Amino acid sequence: MTIILHFAPFPEFEIAMVRDERSFDAGNLRKAVRVLGRSTTDLTVRPEHLQALEAFASKCLEAKAREEAQEAELGEVPDEFLDPITAELMEDPVKLPSGHSVDRPVITRHLLSDETDPFSRQRLTVEMLMPNTELKAKIAAFKAERMGRKGAPTDGPSPMEEG
Repeated sequence: MTIILHFAPFPEFEIAMVRDERSFDAGNLRKAVRVLGRSTTDLTVRPEHLQALEAFASKCLEAKAREEAQEAELGEVPDEFLDPITAELMEDPVKLPSGHSVDRPVITRHLLSDETDPFSRQRLTVEMLMPNTELKAKIAAFKAERMGRKGAPTDGPSPMEEG
């Protein structure tokens, strides 16, 4: 609880929690609030901490709903934009020495437990990852086109607005 409350004010943590389906379960957060709120334990938890944890769970649920709505608005995503490990839309594609492009957070998480390229099994380190700026630009254009067409806000001004 202390760790979650420490990072809860940061929007990046909220998004990271929601996107990591292995870690995020709003039901578990709410259960933690109930368990910690009981006076049957020797652990004393201040009411404001319980309220903050409950508020964080609510913020995560809202973020999850926004993520799902955005995913629905994008519709069918071209295979080249999907991470080959998770089959999710890449945000920060990097190229591996084997030639495959994967999302940076996915491969860095993999490298925490296994310093090999998942496709070639050759040694791989974070320093060996090369940004795939061309693919990142294509993904950004795809997202802007899809989000803009449905009347949703885009990630920045359209080319017509920049001039």
